[in-house]
Amino acid sequence: MSKIKLYETDYLLKDVNNNYQKFSNGDYIIYSEMEKEREFVYEDDTWIRTTELSKYMQQKLIKQIIANKENK
Repeated sequence: MSKIKLYETDYLLKDVNNNYQKFSNGDYIIYSEMEKEREFVYEDDTWIRTTELSKYMQQKLIKQIIANKENK
């Protein structure tokens, strides 16, 4: 299995309460640059590049990606 990598062109959206946007199943929503441009955001929402997240959050995202690939 190839090594999973996060990219500078992928983002999470964090709200004013420091919560990242998630799907109803609890998975974090990873936005591409194109999706980011189309997404409605509130004034205090913040876009965070996946590569600029804490190592802990990066590991959570990588585990999520792996789990979703295995469930296909």
